[in-house]
Amino acid sequence: GNMRREWEPHLKSVLQPIFTDAGAEVISGEQVGARELEIDFVVRCDAQSRQSLAATSPFGFFAAHNLVEAKLMDDRLTVAEFSKCMGRSWLYHARHPDLPLAELQGVALCSRRPSALLRWLSRNAGLDRIGKGHYAARTAVAFRVLVLSELAIEPSNLRLLLFATKRARLPAIRELLRLRDEACLRLAYELHPAEVRRHEHDVRHR
Repeated sequence: GNMRREWEPHLKSVLQPIFTDAGAEVISGEQVGARELEIDFVVRCDAQSRQSLAATSPFGFFAAHNLVEAKLMDDRLTVAEFSKCMGRSWLYHARHPDLPLAELQGVALCSRRPSALLRWLSRNAGLDRIGKGHYAARTAVAFRVLVLSELAIEPSNLRLLLFATKRARLPAIRELLRLRDEACLRLAYELHPAEVRRHEHDVRHR
């Protein structure tokens, strides 16, 4: 949808430094087939970058090869979309046939909880809730869902929470104003100017 095009460059500007600062390799828009078979981000990690991600971000669960898909705002992760993600995972594997399956996983970053898909996965594959907003499907190629709106309000999650639903976003914006995180506030202004201004007013007049 257009939402996807509108939000994606901003998400990219947030994710890229999280991954590269940890020493991971990031490839965006990798084609594994026709146009709709483009993977948003491929993030390749070694043991050291995985350790670093675990300490500084909610991505401590990353495998050696992670195929990251963004489902932001009104762009929902449906059962059909999940099947496309799985298809892309297998096509990626066809290009790297020596890669052990245990080192490959699909990761969906969703603004809101994809309830219908999670129910479908728990019936058809098995689903584990790993932590706040973090679900793992027991599929042949591992598949993780990170629901941004369910992440805890803590410094390492604040940038990602700017892509969450309004209800989850507002406490994150308040926390950013309290912490006076300039870089993060600039992004918040760019994405949600009215919300930031309203909260700034509240913070000042407390």
